[in-house]
Amino acid sequence: MAYNVRDWFLDNDSATCRECHEEASIKPARSRGKKQHEDAVETGKTCIECHYNLVQEEIDPRESFLEQAETL
Repeated sequence: MAYNVRDWFLDNDSATCRECHEEASIKPARSRGKKQHEDAVETGKTCIECHYNLVQEEIDPRESFLEQAETL
């Protein structure tokens, strides 16, 4: 199930996240997170590309998911 949901998020630009969260307004506390969010806004990355284990228990992503996320 996690794999299907991740694929859906990739295909739909993390629409569920974006219903409530505006990426440009998210201000992480750590400098690494700040830099990664700035880069994501500039490059158009979608939430699931980095936050694929944010809500559910940790499940390793499939190789095909990682490959698709890299090409977005």
